[in-house]
Amino acid sequence: MQSLRKMISRYLTIITAGMITVIIIVSFAVNMLSAQNEARSAAESVLIQIEQLLSENQKDLEKVEQEYKQTSLNHARAVAYMIQKNPECVEDVEELRKFASYVGVDEIHIFDNEGRIYAGTHPEFFDITFYSGEQMEYFLPMLTNKELEMVQDITPNTAQNKPMQYSAVWSENKEFIVQVGVEPVEVAKVTEKNELSYIFSLLRVNEGVDYFAIDTATQTVAGATIEELVGKEVSQIGLKMSEVVKDKDGFHASINGKYSFVVFKNIGDTLIGRSVKSTVLYSNVPAALLGLAICCILTGIIQVIGTIKYLNAYVVEGINEVNDKLEKIS
Repeated sequence: MQSLRKMISRYLTIITAGMITVIIIVSFAVNMLSAQNEARSAAESVLIQIEQLLSENQKDLEKVEQEYKQTSLNHARAVAYMIQKNPECVEDVEELRKFASYVGVDEIHIFDNEGRIYAGTHPEFFDITFYSGEQMEYFLPMLTNKELEMVQDITPNTAQNKPMQYSAVWSENKEFIVQVGVEPVEVAKVTEKNELSYIFSLLRVNEGVDYFAIDTATQTVAGATIEELVGKEVSQIGLKMSEVVKDKDGFHASINGKYSFVVFKNIGDTLIGRSVKSTVLYSNVPAALLGLAICCILTGIIQVIGTIKYLNAYVVEGINEVNDKLEKIS
């Protein structure tokens, strides 16, 4: 009977240990998947916010640019009118500068019928023509069509390579062209809001969490919360472009030497991604498994001891009584 008791105890212990092992393995997998799902859900939520923010900022930018264009054109008309009414001011740079200050422009240039600057607020630009560079060539059609009024997009100017908003109109008597230039300060402010560095600065970045923007055309990092990665190729920071493009549910990668879980979303021509270091993402898994293991082991020990005591009380002792009676009968 002693051997039967040991045999039952051994097999019961093996079965219990096997069940505990299976439970811990399954729990480990469930906890890992749960952590990944939470990271994926958080990434999707933040990336949608970034997409909405970029969209709203783009609308604001288009609106401000349109307003700047119209305002710039109105300024050009006003200056052309003042100059035609006061033709003697053409020879007076200081007077033209007063006009510029009055209407709120930074530059006034007066062109002759051949597209050459012969007067204005900046004498250093005199003799520059519509043929002097790509930026100036934009206004060439005005030489053949005196009804045109043109507004150029914000472009670096020919003389200084400084971003300016230029507009040009013919005078009412069609004797000269007035071009005014405005530094697009407000546009620059709105444009800054569309820069990835600005967007990322608004995000609340938790420990172990980083954001990346990848230019799909060049496959380089266009922006990141880790500044040293900006400008690097995708492969240099530990990512594979094939995974970034195809795996929208998230994947593991060693980014900048740190094993992380990454989720990317395609926004326009840019892929915006959120990464969480594995040490942070799975930080709660060991504690959860340890607690589960302790509970399972204690439960298993209690179960084994209880079962053995039950066997001793109702099975083994019963068999002993039968054997005693058999011996008496013998």
